[in-house]
Amino acid sequence: MKLITRLYITLYLLTTFEYFAYCFQLCRHGSLMLQKNKYYKQNQIPLPSPQSIQHTRDILKSLHCANNDADAIELRTKLKGTCLFLVGMMGSGKTSVGKLLADKMAYRFIDTDEIAEFMIEMPISKYFSEGNEQQFRQLEYQILMDLAQYTRVVVSTGGGIVLKQENWGLLRHGIVVYLDVAPEVILSRLDPNQVASRPLLAGGDPLSKLQQIQVDREPLYKQADVHVTVTADLSPQQVADKVIQSVNLFIANN
Repeated sequence: MKLITRLYITLYLLTTFEYFAYCFQLCRHGSLMLQKNKYYKQNQIPLPSPQSIQHTRDILKSLHCANNDADAIELRTKLKGTCLFLVGMMGSGKTSVGKLLADKMAYRFIDTDEIAEFMIEMPISKYFSEGNEQQFRQLEYQILMDLAQYTRVVVSTGGGIVLKQENWGLLRHGIVVYLDVAPEVILSRLDPNQVASRPLLAGGDPLSKLQQIQVDREPLYKQADVHVTVTADLSPQQVADKVIQSVNLFIANN
């Protein structure tokens, strides 16, 4: 009888613990969503809804393409509002190139890492170092779910966004562009402080670690619709032009 009583007490305590853990996760999720909405509001990004998407479309229709770039104008017309998702290794220039692309095509630019950092209220590197990589991947998925509902947006994604299979279903809402940069070029772009702050590069030879990450992720990156090779001699402006030409060619052939 005592054994049965102890069993009931143990089960009760475990159930209570799980309940409070669930409540904690629910509260944390709610807090993160509030942070995300706050970020959208501060950066004048309308929350995804039929009305807000139409509002964004109406605003962007009134814009013209920067510098009267003929290729950019052609691409914007062909895309008909379809988004561009940039994937690639950390330090591959997705953010700088993405901003230039958005400017050329009168698209909005959004960086998933920037939204994530705003939501978790700390640098991603610190979040990773505290053992939260899995939580971050789930958060990244939630952000991507929102962005997949938008039109006329260039999205710079985190280097590891290709690791979660579910993300590909969301990325396919647009055209996925892989910026392929050699690890040696990436490392030359990072100063020692940036290298030290990245948990995936911490400890040992950073070049070897970058090379291994690329080997592991290369098959996933190559699932992108468009593959753009970026060499050390190319400026972000030249890479943006190369992306526009490559996406135009991709659309023409498909």
